[in-house]
Amino acid sequence: MQLLRTTPWFLLICGSLMTLAGSRPVIGVAQSPAAFSINHAVVPGSATILAGAAIQTSAAPSDVTLKTGERVRLAPNSTAVVYHDRMVLQAGLAEMTLAP
Repeated sequence: MQLLRTTPWFLLICGSLMTLAGSRPVIGVAQSPAAFSINHAVVPGSATILAGAAIQTSAAPSDVTLKTGERVRLAPNSTAVVYHDRMVLQAGLAEMTLAP
C-alpha cells in the first residue's frame, strides 16, 4: 500500500528533473522600443533569450544583452539566430560590442 502512495510522487519528481535537464539555457535578454519577434512570436518590449532563438526586428532596432556581457544591436528589418557562443545574421545589419 505504501508503494502505491509514493510511486506518483517519484514519477512526478523524475519527470520534472528530465524537463529541466532538456530545456535550453537562458543566454540573455532582448529589448526594443517597439514590438519584435522571437521564434516567429511577436513580443512587446523585452524578452528572455534562449539558446538558438531567432530574433527578427521590425521598424525599430532591438538590443540583445548576453549573460557573458556582449551586446548586439540589430538594425530595423534584421534577423539573427543567437547561440551561447555565436550569432548568425540571416538578414539586415548588426553591431556587436564585446564584453570588457
